[in-house]
Parts: sequence; C-alpha cells; structure tokens
Amino acid sequence: MLQITGRLKELYKLENGKYVCAPVVEKALLESEYIFQVVLYGADLPFNTALIVPNWEKLTAWCVSKKLPGLSASSRKTEIRTHPEVQAFMRENIVLACKDKMKKYEMPQKWLLLEEPFTVENEMLTPKMSIKRHAVIKAYGSALNAIYDQANVASYPKSRAKETTDTLQPYEDALAA
Repeated sequence: MLQITGRLKELYKLENGKYVCAPVVEKALLESEYIFQVVLYGADLPFNTALIVPNWEKLTAWCVSKKLPGLSASSRKTEIRTHPEVQAFMRENIVLACKDKMKKYEMPQKWLLLEEPFTVENEMLTPKMSIKRHAVIKAYGSALNAIYDQANVASYPKSRAKETTDTLQPYEDALAA
C-alpha cells in the first residue's frame, strides 16, 4: 500500500489568490549564511511567515563583533533572538536573500527565530534529512496562529489581504504564547 506523507503539491495559494512555491523561497533564504533551516507557511492566509533556525554560531559571532548592548558570546539564544538589532539584521538578510529572486508577496512578512534545529531526534527531519513540514507546523502551530491572530487575519477581507504584505516584521512574542 502506497502512503503519501507531507505536502502533495509544492505550490500553495495565498488568500489573495497568488501562488507560492515554498521550496523556491526556502532555498533563497537558505543562501544567507545566517539561516540554517527554514520552513515557509501561509497557505490560504494573507501573507507568508517563516520558521527560521538561525546559524547560531555565526549569529552569535555577529552579535559579539557588533558589540550589541546586553549581548555577549555567552548570551542565551532567547536573549539573542529577541534583541531588536538582531531582528533588524535578520530582516536585512531576508530581504537580501529574496531581493530580485521573487515577488514581494512570496517573501515572508513575519518570522520566528527558533532556538532548536529540526532533527531526526525531535522528529522534524526524516532519516534522509528532509524537513517534515507537517511535524514542524504541528509543533509550532500555536505560535504561527498567534502571528496571524496578532495581525487580525480573521477580520481581514480578501481585498485588504495585499495590504498586509507591505511590512516585513519579526514576530517573536508568538513563541511565548
């Protein structure tokens, strides 16, 4: 018996009717040396969000080299990922990774920086090291829902869905929810 797991199609449609090919966006984001793993999310929603596992070694080194206030080489990941200058730096990385490669609506408009990578042990990777999208979305579902709840997505009429893509923002408070 053949059993299909994961996404049947590589494309999904945003609420505004535009199609997004998640692997293309994810591949572009992975070109940044500061992004280790990423999962794009946004089917039937007004904008894309991204679950990003940063390259913690490089991101911490960047923080130390910039002498960011309150951060050091021994800072906890929570302190680093929530720091406003780190969020601004990640915004720049996302924009640079996506610039000239995709349309604005395909770019993630909000994101979560995750502290732990996707691994086989936490059942978010297959043995051949492919990300199990459904497992990642299930694990971070409440945080993703909080992003869209915060943006009042349920109250957005389809005609206004495009307006939500005009800002590129992190959304770290969702992990606390």
